[in-house]
Amino acid sequence: MVKASYKDHWTFPGGIVDENESPKHAALREVQEEIGIRLDEGECQFLGSVYTASGGIDLDRLNFAFLITVPSQALQISVPNDEIEEARWVSFGDITLLSRPRGSYTKYQIILTGAAPRGSYFEIFPQTSA
Repeated sequence: MVKASYKDHWTFPGGIVDENESPKHAALREVQEEIGIRLDEGECQFLGSVYTASGGIDLDRLNFAFLITVPSQALQISVPNDEIEEARWVSFGDITLLSRPRGSYTKYQIILTGAAPRGSYFEIFPQTSA
């Protein structure tokens, strides 16, 4: 997970999918940009997706979760830019703790721990008061 300088919580490496780029290729690019690890697309498996409605506060988001196998000789994380303050490997059980638990990261934890089948899709909508 990474701690971006402009956020108050930890996230996974990620970002916007560029024009003519698939979510998978965007994930591989963002891993390289944010933690300095270059990976082959064969090492990246789709796990699930999470849609988060903004409720008018921000933009709606559709996030894709991928599991990337990192060869042991490539486990060294570097932070190659000023956007990321810190990066570290974390256990799946610590995801919601570091993300202060944001709804989408609760769903990622479910996906990554295998509590939901691969290919799962979750939707998160803001709480409304009645």
